Amino acid sequence: MNTQNSGSALIIAITFLLIVSAVAAGALALTDRRWSEERQWERQVVARHLAEAGIDSAIARFHSAGRFDIGDAATALGEGRFRVTAQPLPASHYRLVAIGECQPDDIVTARATIEAEIAVSAKTVSIVRWEEKR
Repeated sequence: MNTQNSGSALIIAITFLLIVSAVAAGALALTDRRWSEERQWERQVVARHLAEAGIDSAIARFHSAGRFDIGDAATALGEGRFRVTAQPLPASHYRLVAIGECQPDDIVTARATIEAEIAVSAKTVSIVRWEEKR
């Protein structure tokens, strides 16, 4: 038996195991980061949809009451809430600002703001300008 090579197989096996473990740990870290980014993107989409729901809600309230009777209280919906403010502008226009917040665990994880200018005539409400704030 050759005593010079007696531990080389064990060293090669341990080195191979370390390399495989490092690659697996890197793949796991990359997967976790991508999953977190995807989840944050989903939360941002939910926040934008909540802000859009706020604009829709304000317009629906105007149709039913004939005015933008909007308080500063947040309205809960799904995984979050929205808040809408209305500011009168000249020529029967209004500026609506809606903020949607995604808060699945009572912690705000994403926020989106939409500012819309609304023109009001005798029987119609039309959107003149729509801007999503980043």
